[in-house]
Amino acid sequence: MKPIKVGLLMMGALLAGCTDASEPTTDEAREREQLEKQLKAIPVAEKRQVLMPDFMPMMGQLQECQGRAVFSVQGGLQWGGYWEGGYKEGFGEKLYMESGTGIDIDNMSIRVVANVPKGILTEILEDERSSLKALIRDTQYEITSVKESIERYERLAKEEPDNPDFPEVTAKFKTELVEKERKLVKQLAAKPEKDWGIPDSLVWNDVRFYLWREGVLFIVEQSFSNSENEPGFSVSNPYFQQLAKRLRYRKPNEIPKEIGLCIPYGFIEDDGTLTYEINTT
Repeated sequence: MKPIKVGLLMMGALLAGCTDASEPTTDEAREREQLEKQLKAIPVAEKRQVLMPDFMPMMGQLQECQGRAVFSVQGGLQWGGYWEGGYKEGFGEKLYMESGTGIDIDNMSIRVVANVPKGILTEILEDERSSLKALIRDTQYEITSVKESIERYERLAKEEPDNPDFPEVTAKFKTELVEKERKLVKQLAAKPEKDWGIPDSLVWNDVRFYLWREGVLFIVEQSFSNSENEPGFSVSNPYFQQLAKRLRYRKPNEIPKEIGLCIPYGFIEDDGTLTYEINTT
């Protein structure tokens, strides 16, 4: 990895629970702001160049990386990703709301969760299938409900033929019925399980990718502003598969020699131009 030397104060904003540092002083905040301005001022083409080619940790310290930055740390480093509780009940909430470290890249997000048993992919697949079946049941229920509303307003229109509201409401329900029936057809025809030829991985609907490595679970997911796209019955971003295939496990304190992004327990090789945001939950 091409390292960029930054102060530990700046890295404190990027790390996931690695230190219990107190609030920075005014001078520290000013120094952090200056460092951020310096990094932002570097042209894209130069971000791949080595700013500190001989950067080495002091004696007794270890190296780590986050994003495109390499830094030294005293003793060990514990990233914020963790596994808590079982998979079945409330797993989604634990995984996406309480556990792990989140990284946003373009319109994709990566969730990193540690201490995960290898057999978790089988359970995830069962859960994804169950979720799809539940969505289909919900859509079928909605269709039944809309049909009942149509019948009710058609009956009211016959009872009160002079009321212009009933035919108008009936027409709206019929339009809604067409949309929901179209949605159901897509759900029933969906073939969400994909195989990208990557060991210990699971692809769901071309929009969610799970990768298990050395007790770490990586979840790469496309994000959509339109809720109708969930759970991914839409055209997939071609770069999504490329990013997923470039993602690999990174050992603690390993500094990759390739250009790319460091994430907790992982590394994504790229051309040095990807924009990203790292946050924790």
